[in-house]
Parts: sequence; C-alpha cells; structure tokens
Amino acid sequence: MSSLRLIAACGLLAILASTGCADGPGGGMGGGGAPPGGGTQPQETWAIRCRVERGPDRMQFAKSYAEALKRAEGLRPDLVQVLHVSDASLVYYGRYSVRYDANGLRSFRPDHSADLERILRLTFANADVRPFARAILAPLPTVRTGNAEWNLENAKGYWSLQVGAFYNTRDMTERWQAAEEYCRVLREEGVPAYFHHGETVSSVCIGAFPYRAIAESASENPLTGRRGVSAKIVDPKMLDYQRRFPHNLENGHIVYNITRDARGDVKQRIPNASFPVMLPNAERPARTAPR
Repeated sequence: MSSLRLIAACGLLAILASTGCADGPGGGMGGGGAPPGGGTQPQETWAIRCRVERGPDRMQFAKSYAEALKRAEGLRPDLVQVLHVSDASLVYYGRYSVRYDANGLRSFRPDHSADLERILRLTFANADVRPFARAILAPLPTVRTGNAEWNLENAKGYWSLQVGAFYNTRDMTERWQAAEEYCRVLREEGVPAYFHHGETVSSVCIGAFPYRAIAESASENPLTGRRGVSAKIVDPKMLDYQRRFPHNLENGHIVYNITRDARGDVKQRIPNASFPVMLPNAERPARTAPR
C-alpha cells in the first residue's frame, strides 16, 4: 500500500512540475546564468564549486578566495557567492539550470564548460599555484523547510533502513518534495520514517537503531584466501521493517538488477532490496563498545 501511495504522490509532483516555466531563470544567458537571488529559482540549480574551506577560520578564507574570483578576468563578480553549511564554507561561481533529455542524460544552460576551464587555470599572482584546481560542477545546497524531527541528520542512533531514493529526471524534478511526501505518508501509517537530502539524491529511511542492530562477521574465502566482512541485521524491529519494506524504491518504483546469459536472455531479475545505512551523525563511540 505504501509504495502505491508513493507512486501516486510522485506522479502528482511530476504533473505540478511540468506546469512551470520550461527554461527557468538565466536560460540562454552567457557567463553562468542569472545572478544569485534574482527571481524564482528552479528546483535543481548547479554551480561551479570552486573551493571548500573547513576549520575555525573557514569563513574568512572563503571570503578571501571569493574576492579573488571576483577580480579574475573573464568572470562576472555578481555570480560569485559563498555559502556556509554546518561544517564548511563553500565558494561557488555561476548558476546553471539542469535539463534532461529523453534518455535521462543531463545538460546545462548556459553551458558551463568555458567557465569551469577558466577557473581551473587561475593562478595566484607571481606563483604557479592554482587555488581552484579542484573546482567541479555541483548542485547548489538547497535549504529545505521539512519537519526537522523527520530529518535523518537529527536522528539519534547508528543505523537506519533505506527504503527509497529519489533523483531528478526529465519527468520528475521535485526530488526533495517527493522524499518528504513519502516520509509523511509513512509517518501517517505509524512508521518512524526520515528523509535525507544529498547532493543529487534524496533518500527515505526507517528507524534509528543502535550500532548493535548490525552484526559484522569476518570470513576467509577458501579459494582465494582473502578475508571479507559480512553484515547481518539482528535487531528484531529492524528485521520487521525490512520484511514490511523489502525494496529500495527509486522514484516510487521497484528497480531490478538483471543478469543475462551468453545469448543475452534474462537469467534473473532481482529487485533492489532495502538496506542498512549509517546515520549522518552516527553515535560513533558506540562502534568501539563491546557487543
């Protein structure tokens, strides 16, 4: 029942998304698109992540690098921005709207290639040092307004059970809302669901379990002699949830891992199963505690 309601919710979100502006702000503009803060923002906007600073002086360093970017030839100062997240300060340039074709391949408007190449090649004056040599195109952090109690980052424990993943495609551009809606559906059914928004994927998980919910055992392959570690769910409540929610749904659908024989005929269709994940702020001291 939950997966059927999820599919219906995702379908509604896709319909709502399709009624919006096709290009969004900055489409077709050169130099990285619209300036930050200008007009309504598309659901998924990317920028060139030029620098990531951590540590006690991260804000000051990030500001200095941002000022250097603003003075760089060929770049627009109004497209440089610094964003602060929980443990880092990030310097971004540009604003590029993502598009998906019929095959699910991504492209960006305007094209980011020239901007990225220019930033990668920037050097300090009188020094052969490239401060932005690790610049990449990445989604801008998105501030969500979902229920904080349902945010996996606020869950206490070590493990959770992932039962759903959402990512934007040509026909589904509301991954944040879809994940939070599925979380709400599960919560209404009495299931302790959580959402988590990553850079490109939003996930839905169930429960917050202690470190001992998973038993790890080491074994040796008798043929190769290599040692491996296997993990097994032993917590009764977690096992119960995995029986009730056996699949890791993708955008509301069961996805199969297909194997074929030498002739190309399908041998197996194995659905992707739900699986344990470590909480973003896992209580790490529990890992060293005796079982």
